[in-house]
This record gives sequence, C-alpha cells and structure tokens, in this order.
Amino acid sequence: NYTRGKNGNPNEQAGAFIIESPISRRWDVGFVVPFIDNLQGNGVTSATSFGDVTIVNRFMLHETQDLTVSLNFNVRVPTGSTSTGNDRTVLNSFLAFYQDLGFNGWSLRGAVGVLDPVDGPTSQRITTLTQSLGIGQTITPHDVKFLGDFTYYVCANVSEDLNTNNQTFMSVTPGIRTHLGRDWFLLLGVEIPVTPNAGFRERFNAVLVKGF
Repeated sequence: NYTRGKNGNPNEQAGAFIIESPISRRWDVGFVVPFIDNLQGNGVTSATSFGDVTIVNRFMLHETQDLTVSLNFNVRVPTGSTSTGNDRTVLNSFLAFYQDLGFNGWSLRGAVGVLDPVDGPTSQRITTLTQSLGIGQTITPHDVKFLGDFTYYVCANVSEDLNTNNQTFMSVTPGIRTHLGRDWFLLLGVEIPVTPNAGFRERFNAVLVKGF
C-alpha cells in the first residue's frame, strides 16, 4: 500500500507477505510479515525498516451457506524499528461477519473490535474501538477470464480513542475484487478519510491472493 500523509505525517510505502492456513475446521492461523516499511516526505527524516509481524488467529463461531461469524485475535509483535513507528506490541481482538443478502449478488461484511497497545510510552498506549461495515455486489460468474467473481464494494471504517473519548476517525474505502483464474484474486481499494484529524490524505491498497 501507499499512503499520502498530511498534518505533518510522512508518506508511507509498505509491503507485506501474508500466509493463512487452517489448523482445524474451526481455527485458522496466519502470519503477516511486513518485509518493508518506508517513511519519507512532509519534512520528516526518511526511514526504512522491516515492520512488526502480526500473528493471526481466526475462530469460526457460526457458519452456514449465507452467514459466517468469526472471533479473531491478532497479536502484533515488536520485530520492526522505532524509526518507522514499529517495535510495538498490540493486541487486536474483533468479531467479524459475512452475510449473503440472497439477491442479485449483494452481500454485507462487518467487524467490531479493540486495538490495545501494551508497550511503549504511556502517551502511545491508546486503546481504540474499531468498527467497519461494507456492502458489495458480485456481478460475474467465478470462471469468467480475469473478471470472475467481479465484486465492487464500499466500506465505512470508524475508530474511537477510548482513553480520552475525544478522537474519532472515519474513512470510506471503495474498491473491487476479481478472480483472475486458477484461484488467483486481485483486490484494489482506496481509503479516503472523512474526518479532519486524519494523518493521511488517502491510502492506496493492492492485494494479490492465491488460494490453495
């Protein structure tokens, strides 16, 4: 992803490798390995480092053809450098759902959870409530070449500082997902803040996924 900073925050370029695999029918484990995190611009000294690895745990609570509900518990571990805002331990627990609405390919996704930093300066240990809700429509069959399962969507994201209750951030992310073929998927999105206190102008996300 690429983030254009503002309000004194630098631009950021980050790349990560993610792998996730089932341990059982109800438990998935994964690792997010940020192999590069680069900050530069807006008067900030440029810095590049390896990022903080995140250990992903996903527990399936409920699953039917049209509805899934999962409990997720992720742990960010301090493998990066403070020069790029890394070297932090953060616990992230959240409840997520996916609902097929049953008509014309429309579906809903959402999540609510808490980000809880457990180390670093006291001023940076800000517990945050996070919420997201997205709606999208899949308009093509799975096997259409390069455009299989083509889905367009928009997602609203809200986070609130629970320590002082005076910092609320909101953004919207329009995007697409498409099946390129042979279980390769491409996801593209642009996160756009709608609150004035945001530290960035927009964030461009690109994800290439291979299913096995």
